[in-house]
Amino acid sequence: MSKKPLHPDVIEFLDDQSLLEAYQQTNGSPESAEANALLAEIERRNLDI
Repeated sequence: MSKKPLHPDVIEFLDDQSLLEAYQQTNGSPESAEANALLAEIERRNLDI
């Protein structure tokens, strides 16, 4: 069973820890739209990866 990707509208409502955990689960793959959206939110919040 595969994990469903997060909808982009939901990402902004994640707390910082959940956001970082979700990004780590994507392995930071540059071709992943989900990873890119999560990374953009991480950068917007000025969080350290």
